[in-house]
Amino acid sequence: TVQAGRTWRSEVRNRAKDGSFFWVDTTIVPFMDNNGKPFQFITIRSDISYRKKVEEKLLKSEYMLSESQRIANIGGWSWPLRGQMTWTNETYHIFGVSPETFTPNSKSLVNLIHPEDRQLMQQWIKDCMVGKCKGDIVFRTILPDGSIRILNRRGVLQYDAKGKPISMSGTVQD
Repeated sequence: TVQAGRTWRSEVRNRAKDGSFFWVDTTIVPFMDNNGKPFQFITIRSDISYRKKVEEKLLKSEYMLSESQRIANIGGWSWPLRGQMTWTNETYHIFGVSPETFTPNSKSLVNLIHPEDRQLMQQWIKDCMVGKCKGDIVFRTILPDGSIRILNRRGVLQYDAKGKPISMSGTVQD
């Protein structure tokens, strides 16, 4: 019986004859005999230079966005109205919480809001769920150290083909 052994995979930057560089993804699958010794290998090599360029461009763009948010003290968020909210790192920072210990959702968000502003936030969320969301809301949040921040949360709704609100995205600014 012939069995495939452990697959080996590597991405390597190579130099072409003209001095330019290109990336290659190499996958090697050994085939083993009955004694567990390799007797044949299949090697697949693919030029992944384009993918690597796109990945590098994406990483630079993500870094630029993250730094812009940090400098401007503006966080971003996204919320499929029937799903899990997603926050950028700066949003966590603005609220004084950590992505490792805090899961953003409508209930946990309201718990971060100053008690006198919670009803305002809850109404804003309810309005958004039925498509009547006003874009901006100004409210206070209490940080873990007890200090208070005044925040502006701005959002826009996205609708499905029938005009029903399905998601929201926006910013929060200190």
